[in-house]
Amino acid sequence: MENYTKVVPQHVRAAKELMKVTGKTYQKGETISFIKSKGALGAKAIELAKLQDIDTNKYKELLKSALEQVLDALGITFEEIRGIKKMDAFF
Repeated sequence: MENYTKVVPQHVRAAKELMKVTGKTYQKGETISFIKSKGALGAKAIELAKLQDIDTNKYKELLKSALEQVLDALGITFEEIRGIKKMDAFF
């Protein structure tokens, strides 16, 4: 974890916070489950997260980005589908 000098990835930030709280150490290659959270760190280990910690706006942005890529391949813009309730409208 000390190898990150400039940009520290979210999973590493979550692991460092978890280490402070639990005292457990984590090594390269171990899996850390985390959520994207509100606040300065931007990530929180699942073990420490509460429902109100979840950054719902960030998840909405990620979902929109993924949908835009799929829709682009189909020749549809995200704005076109806003408000349409059924996919049948496109077929």
